[in-house]
Amino acid sequence: LDGLQTAYLHKVGTEWQFDRPNPASSPRLSDLLVDRLRGASAEERQALEIAAMAVPIGLRELTQLVTADALAALERRGLLTVDRLDRRLPVRLSHPLYRELVADSTPAASRLGYARRLADQMERHDLRRADDLLRWALWRLDGGGPIDTARLTAAAGLAVARRVDLAVRERLTRAAYAADPSVANGLLLYQSLVEVSSDGLDSLLADLAARVRTEPDRAAIMIAHAYHIGWVAHRPDEGTDALDEVARTIRSPALLSDIMAHRAMLYAMS
Repeated sequence: LDGLQTAYLHKVGTEWQFDRPNPASSPRLSDLLVDRLRGASAEERQALEIAAMAVPIGLRELTQLVTADALAALERRGLLTVDRLDRRLPVRLSHPLYRELVADSTPAASRLGYARRLADQMERHDLRRADDLLRWALWRLDGGGPIDTARLTAAAGLAVARRVDLAVRERLTRAAYAADPSVANGLLLYQSLVEVSSDGLDSLLADLAARVRTEPDRAAIMIAHAYHIGWVAHRPDEGTDALDEVARTIRSPALLSDIMAHRAMLYAMS
């Protein structure tokens, strides 16, 4: 009935189609879901909120944050489901609509607290999985607390290498550069910004140039600069000139070869 009234349920040719609604926009459905969630204890509600926020999370990890009794009660009521994936036991809310409803109703202060607890808990493990490292970094930045600079740098590099969401890439690389303003971290930030906007790139490159102490760093910065003015600002001739200039100060054959390869690409573009 609600689907018909809100046009979520409609005919496509000779077939009926039901578009999955957002609980907040469907009062009747929202009421039904709220009724099922009503009666959860404070501990059970906390378990639901963490499970909704930390998808995927393993059963062993979750039992370190909430009691096993609360999880068992939610599983018996059909609100939580424990799957088996190789040796892992991922926990999820039994239906995506429950997750949306719980996530939307979780207070912001609670989310920040959960983020810090999740980051603290993950640090007690070795974070061998790439996805775990990225999630740890985002939770640590959200929740606060002492930051492991080496891990944050590794997460930023991984985000750039895997080309994750641009907003996530920029956030992690900015945080890594703020925590450790090295040339390597600055170039990670550059790689994130160059795909979004040219604003701030010149000042970033100037800041990096002031930190240069080695030939590899000088070559890397100039290659990044040439890329910016050649490919982004569409001035390839200026890019090749910049590479010619830095090449005169480089002694390493390997670095010179790299510079010449980038010069050739800019020359072909021009």
